[in-house]
Amino acid sequence: LLSCYPVRNIAMSSVEVENAKLAEENNLTKEKIEEFREIFSLVDEDQGGSINAEELMQLTELMNMGATDEEVEQLIEEIDNSGEGEVYFSDFVQSLASIPQVLYKREDVL
Repeated sequence: LLSCYPVRNIAMSSVEVENAKLAEENNLTKEKIEEFREIFSLVDEDQGGSINAEELMQLTELMNMGATDEEVEQLIEEIDNSGEGEVYFSDFVQSLASIPQVLYKREDVL
């Protein structure tokens, strides 16, 4: 009798777990984390899970920041917690969470 009812998967995906953890650690809403992830995914063109200097340069252009190559490299050094020269999602969230007000409109990036 029970087999005719669909089983609802109540387990959270690894992305949902990471989102919840990042939201709590950075005092952000889950919705804000999801928005950051959407932006991150758009910038991470190769979908490799990190943003390199070229991809970050494109992000600064989208956000009307107009950074130079040197400024992008410096930004990566400041944001990159792993020391690998790339920005991972957790680094991205932490850097945006530390800014009192992010000066972009969602429509500008999407």
